[in-house]
Amino acid sequence: MFGLGCKKVPTHGAEPASVEITNAKLGEGRSDEIFLATRAAAPWGDYGSILYNGIAGGGGRRAADRYDILSLERTGPFVPPISFPGIGNIVVTDAMKQAMESAGFRGIRFQEVRKKLIVESDWHTWDRSADDPVRYPKGGEPENYIDERKHSESVAEQIGPLWSLMLNPGAELERFKTGPDKYRDIEDRYVPGTWTGADVFSVTLNNRCYFSGRAADWFRNHFAEWIEVRPVSRTTDNGEQSGAGQPATRSESDSEGGEKPQPEAEGRSR
Repeated sequence: MFGLGCKKVPTHGAEPASVEITNAKLGEGRSDEIFLATRAAAPWGDYGSILYNGIAGGGGRRAADRYDILSLERTGPFVPPISFPGIGNIVVTDAMKQAMESAGFRGIRFQEVRKKLIVESDWHTWDRSADDPVRYPKGGEPENYIDERKHSESVAEQIGPLWSLMLNPGAELERFKTGPDKYRDIEDRYVPGTWTGADVFSVTLNNRCYFSGRAADWFRNHFAEWIEVRPVSRTTDNGEQSGAGQPATRSESDSEGGEKPQPEAEGRSR
């Protein structure tokens, strides 16, 4: 599934699962085209999403964020090579960090994550094609896969270092209103010519991660199970998708990434 030039990285006793980390270099990619990076669809809805990604506490990936270090609460010892514990937070394993560095990504910077609450789980051995997980968490809330368990220092050590991607703005987007709903009927479009050349970057308009064309190809070719990348429309595009939209006003552009703000307990996000 991950193509040629891969090395298998064991998941520290989490048999039989393992993740192949590619040795492939980045290709040329597409010029002046950007892609939105998001979570891959997880099995079992919110239950699978929590198990895949965990929960982010303090910290973030921008210098303006309140805390310096991202605090992570999640299961182990198996950790996907890349995960999204909350909007704007991207966490990679040590093996993935090394792969990205050797692949030739431009503009990347990492900061080690604080493993605040790590609980043991064998979810990676479950049948991900099944309609339901093998076990539901106590109380039925997805977060209880983590919240209702005690921290395991030994599992945290088995995971090894985890890293947060620290992103800088690398392109400009403009928000367009596409319908009556102020949260759902909007689209953020790329302003051609504003991409800085970085392979992984943020934008000032929203709290999301974007890839260059060659970074998008690299992730799709080698890690499609764990990440989804989608092309971003341009402000100059014509046709059914973008022709009907109108630039949004300032008040209509306040929510992050077009999502209605939701309250989070104690600064956590998932």
